[in-house]
Amino acid sequence: LLVASVTMEHSGEFFSRVGFFFELEGGIRRFRLDSAVPWTIQPMLASTPDDGLEAVNGRLYAFVVPAGTYLLDRIVIFEDSRVARPDDPMSVTVEGGTAVYLGNLFVTLCHLREPSGHPYYVAGGTAGVVDRSDRDYALLFEKFPGLRGMTIEKRVIDGDKVGRVYADLGRKCPD
Repeated sequence: LLVASVTMEHSGEFFSRVGFFFELEGGIRRFRLDSAVPWTIQPMLASTPDDGLEAVNGRLYAFVVPAGTYLLDRIVIFEDSRVARPDDPMSVTVEGGTAVYLGNLFVTLCHLREPSGHPYYVAGGTAGVVDRSDRDYALLFEKFPGLRGMTIEKRVIDGDKVGRVYADLGRKCPD
């Protein structure tokens, strides 16, 4: 069982989400964890889930995966289809019958308006993983009551390594 949160903070007005893609080592099984869409600027999408993480366009996940080692294969910014792939993917191993907390996978994006005045575009961003179990566990237990009473092992991916590897997410953000 994998549990995690995914968040995306941003500047400006835009409609996007970010996805973290994982792949089973030596296999073809894949899954992705997406942030929520920033529906505050898209009122017709007010039903988009944010799982109690509204300010950071977040979503919570808890799902069963086969035992094995999963590689963080790529991060995709769906607004402009930008893909960042590491030379050496980070991994997490899940044994059968265990629940594993991956951490809070996050991307912070900055946006700029084109000189022509067209809508904002992604100017740059940073990615990382942090231990937000102090926040996430309460929200996860609320959303997934079946997790209560389970032992959840923290196996937070090395956030510093994620930040270094995915530094090519975009151009330089303004200061």
